[in-house]
Amino acid sequence: SEALQVLRAVEVGKPTEIVIRGPEGFATRLETTFTGAGTPKTIRITTAESPIRSLALSPARRLIKRITGNSYVKPIEHINTEPPKDKGTVSNGPLCNDNSNQKMENTKTCASIAVQTSPEETTKEVVNGQCNGTSTDLDKTKLVLETLSITPKKEKVNGNELTRPTESGPSSRRGSTTMGPSSRRGSATMSPSAKPRYARMKNWLNDKQLTDTLHLKGTQMNPCSGTKCLGSLMRPNAVAQVKRPAGTARSKDEVLEHAKEFMDDFFASIKRANTRAHKQRWAEVEAQIEEKGLYELTQMELTYGAKLGWRNAPRCVGRIQWSKLQVFDARYVTTARGMFEAICNHIKYATNKGNIRSAITIFPARTDGKHDFKIWNAQFIRYAGYKQPDGSIIGDPASVEFTEICQSLGWKGKNGPFDVLPLLLSANGQDPELFELSKDLVLEVEIKHPKYEWFKELGIIWYAVPAVANMLFDVGGIEFPAAPFSGWYMCTEIGRDLCDINRYNYTEQIAKKMGLDTGRASSLWRDLALVEANVAVLHSYQSCNVTITDHHTACESFMKHLENEQRLRGGCPADWVWIVPPISASLTPVFHQEMISYYLRPSYEYQEDAWKTHVWKKKEDTKKIMPGKAKRKFGFKEVAKAVKFSAKLMGKALAKRVKATILFATETGKSERYAKTVCEIFKHAFDAKVMCMDDYDIMHLEHETLVIVVTSTFGNGDPPDNGESFGQALLEMRHPPTDNNDNKAPRASEAKREGGHTKRLSSISSSATERRRKFSRQMKERDIESMDLDGGPLGNVRFSVFGLGSRAYPGFCAFAHAVDSLLGELGGERIYKTG
Repeated sequence: SEALQVLRAVEVGKPTEIVIRGPEGFATRLETTFTGAGTPKTIRITTAESPIRSLALSPARRLIKRITGNSYVKPIEHINTEPPKDKGTVSNGPLCNDNSNQKMENTKTCASIAVQTSPEETTKEVVNGQCNGTSTDLDKTKLVLETLSITPKKEKVNGNELTRPTESGPSSRRGSTTMGPSSRRGSATMSPSAKPRYARMKNWLNDKQLTDTLHLKGTQMNPCSGTKCLGSLMRPNAVAQVKRPAGTARSKDEVLEHAKEFMDDFFASIKRANTRAHKQRWAEVEAQIEEKGLYELTQMELTYGAKLGWRNAPRCVGRIQWSKLQVFDARYVTTARGMFEAICNHIKYATNKGNIRSAITIFPARTDGKHDFKIWNAQFIRYAGYKQPDGSIIGDPASVEFTEICQSLGWKGKNGPFDVLPLLLSANGQDPELFELSKDLVLEVEIKHPKYEWFKELGIIWYAVPAVANMLFDVGGIEFPAAPFSGWYMCTEIGRDLCDINRYNYTEQIAKKMGLDTGRASSLWRDLALVEANVAVLHSYQSCNVTITDHHTACESFMKHLENEQRLRGGCPADWVWIVPPISASLTPVFHQEMISYYLRPSYEYQEDAWKTHVWKKKEDTKKIMPGKAKRKFGFKEVAKAVKFSAKLMGKALAKRVKATILFATETGKSERYAKTVCEIFKHAFDAKVMCMDDYDIMHLEHETLVIVVTSTFGNGDPPDNGESFGQALLEMRHPPTDNNDNKAPRASEAKREGGHTKRLSSISSSATERRRKFSRQMKERDIESMDLDGGPLGNVRFSVFGLGSRAYPGFCAFAHAVDSLLGELGGERIYKTG
């Protein structure tokens, strides 16, 4: 208010510039002009400070220039005189403690730098945000800064040594720890400029610059240093990590540290940080770690961690879909057969008749390092490679070593170029077992070209679902050596598999069929053949209605993801080497975008091939068992054990069933009775439970697999009392409250008073059908790739709604229709229309 009084007293129409301190790492400037009517017009300009450009001036001069707009300062009493000829000196006077003209040193202390609009007389003075003096002559504006001691400080940022100024006022010299936001993060005496708090990235197409602050949360895994960059290595993190000895797990202290970080992030994500539930959960985790060295993640924590791990993956270009990852919890599995069944369920879900869905299956965690669950395959589905006596290879050269291992364990391939390899699975540290995938489980696409008929004669086929199977999932200090995940293909990935020299190497065959000159590299026959291979792949997958995206669409979606992450998290880890596609690189927007690669937890990490670290167990010689040996007779104890074992297996089989949540809202109890009847029916095939909407935590909704809603409608379209909070929560998910009061979602009381719930829910239900039809038409007209679709927070939830009501009322089943519409608009998949 005092500052505004000073501004209002400035002469009308006189431009006034005020320099204020902005957020950490930013400079903020207010430019205000008063119109003839005396109305102030103010524009705030905030720009990021460059850690490199600012080094051109000494720390003191940089501070002076930030205030005055010039690299030199005139003494106040000689404001109208010419500046010193030597721009490297500062005149004596009240601007500097030193009374002699000398070059500004790095350790120079400026006592009070003042800026005036006129030199006549001193009037009101603003010092450290306070207004001193009572003079009414306000033709001048004066800004006085607190005494600053500026000292250069050398620091390392990602291994690079930078010199940064350290600014500290009198309070810091006295050892004070109250220095603004930086002190809250543990900086006792350093100002925000003492540490690097952001990194700048430039887009060379539009000159737009972004600042990344998220990298400050990165783990210490970056192997690059001031003398070398290892960003182009396949596994650079393996160089930086200190590997634990084989057969050992993490220490308790390390698990505790990771768990604390993860639990804080998890409860902050559901807006329950530092609540009683948070503290209680952390106490449980601490106790488990102290007792066993490990702890067990809840279903919600595991789901959150898996999605966040994908979001943090710096090498994935398709991360815009991270929130729609389907998480299958297979920690109940104890055998290799159980692993195989879970993988079959995963493949079936992900394939979805060609409409590919992202999914991950998580098997039991690592305990002591000697009883790991592992998938030996690099991918669920991959083709065999057979090495011939003459050194040639039939099939995929990348699979030769693994094919030989499978053959040594008894698998017999057909010696063809596209033979699907078996799954090799080891459970609880045991020796691996072979399992062959059935043909009806593996969806394959025959590759043909839209223009060249001869392309079909090459006999190329490829599988629909890419599923990485041999990476480790690290979340909250717990490691999961078997956590296979799948998405869908970008066409250039298959194009490389078919055309790379160390893979199928079809490039020359395609070029010769096209009639290109393969004798000269300058004819660019390789480039032309590779492009046509990608055209064939895209055409084939789209003709078979199998999800695929091209590299241009994928890169545009990544730029959108980058923008979203910049807004939501202040940065996005991205490995430029992997994000930029292998063809037409400079034609995509990601090529021109600077990126920063760093590692955040949770994460997916590379592992050594399982056959290189596995300790083989001794097996009994089964050949000694005679085929004609008499059958064994079983007693009561053996039968009882068998029954007990069968019951245990049945319990685990029941645990694997798909979860179904049945929610009800009722005034008379009729909807509750219907809901319980539905639950009894669903229990024959699902792991079903019934809950009242009032008792249901809306935070669990996006993690559900199947939701059935049974609800009545009260009065003229109102929700029942025990369904009102659920309906309001859905409305807020669909229309999140903003800082603008005009756009805030109405509170329940206000909604009731104005009929807001009824009006909004009724309007939603009445127009939902038309909006769905319009949306479908737009999708078909624009032919938007699935890579760009953002299905909302309930993208993995399947639902159906059953309403109870009387047609005598104009708002017949209005609440049921509204819930159905909202669940659909939030991305849920409707399995049956409202009943």
